[in-house]
Amino acid sequence: MSMDTSTGTQTQDPTDSSACDGCDIVGVACATERYKKQAEVAEESAQALEGFQEKYDLARAAYSKARADAEADVAWSKKTLYGKDSGGKTSIKERLKCLLDDDQRKCLKESLRTVTAAITECSGASTTGCCVGDCDYPHEPSEDETVSSLAGLIAKYRAAATWNQACFGSLIDLATEIPQQTSEIRAAVAKLDEESKSASKENVVALYATYLVLKHRLAGGGLFGGFAHVNAYMDCLCKALQCSYAAWQAVIELEGRRALLECQDKAARDECDRKKREILEDLLGEYEKCKPAAVASSDHDEDCGCGQHSHTQQPASAL
Repeated sequence: MSMDTSTGTQTQDPTDSSACDGCDIVGVACATERYKKQAEVAEESAQALEGFQEKYDLARAAYSKARADAEADVAWSKKTLYGKDSGGKTSIKERLKCLLDDDQRKCLKESLRTVTAAITECSGASTTGCCVGDCDYPHEPSEDETVSSLAGLIAKYRAAATWNQACFGSLIDLATEIPQQTSEIRAAVAKLDEESKSASKENVVALYATYLVLKHRLAGGGLFGGFAHVNAYMDCLCKALQCSYAAWQAVIELEGRRALLECQDKAARDECDRKKREILEDLLGEYEKCKPAAVASSDHDEDCGCGQHSHTQQPASAL
C-alpha cells in the first residue's frame, strides 16, 4: 500500500505479492486513466505551443530591424506635424492653429481625451504595451476537490493559456505591423500637409482634429507596440512564453486529477449497481465469512432432534 501525494489517497502497489488481500483493481485502473489523460493534454499543449521557442529566438532581431526601419518615417512625421525646420518650413500645427481661437483648440483637445478614454474603457486596458496578464496558476491538490471544482479551474487556466498564446502571437506580429503602421502615418501626415496649405475657416476644425489624432498616434505609447525599447519588448515576449507553458502545465496536472476522480466516481456507481443486481451472491459471500464452524455429533444432545444420532435399544437381559 502506498500514498498518492497528488490526491492524498492510498493505492495498492500492483507488484506487491500481498496485494491480493483486497486487490485494488479500481485504484490501478483509475491511476492509468489519470496518466493517459495527462499524456493526451501534454500532446495538446505541445501542438498549441509548436514553434513558439523558434519564434522567440528570432524575435529580437526582427523587432529591432522593424523598429530601426520605422524611425525615419516617425522622425519625418513628427517634424512635419509640429517640429521646427531650420529651412523655414512651417509645420502643420503652426499653419492651422492661427485659424482657430484658444477655446476651439481647447475643446478639440478635450474631445480627444474623451474619445481615447472611451476606447481604453471599452477595450478593458491599454491597447499597447505588454499584453500578458496574471501568470499565477496554483494547482495544488486539496482534500475537498471534486470533478466540478476541477472543471472550473481547468476552464479558467485553459482560457489563460489561450490569452497568453494570443498575446505572444500579437507580439511576434509587431515585426511586420510596425513598418506598416509608421508608413501609413507618414502617408496621412503628407496628405494633411498638403490639405493644410489651403486651410480655411470652413475646414480648419476637421483638419486640426486630424492633426491631433496623428499626433496621438505618434506619441510614445502608441509606437512600436508601446515599448520604450527593445529589451522591454523582449521581457514581455519572454513572459508571454513562460506564462503559456505555466498555464498548460497546470491544465495537464488538473486534467489528470479530474480523470482520476471521474474514474473513481464511475467505479463507485458501477459497484453499487452490481451490489443491487447480485444481492444474493453478496449475501452468501458475507455468510461464508461469519458462518459458525461445523459442530461434532459428540457435542450434540441426543435429544436435540437434528436426526444425526443413531439410538440402539439395549436388550432387557442386559439391564
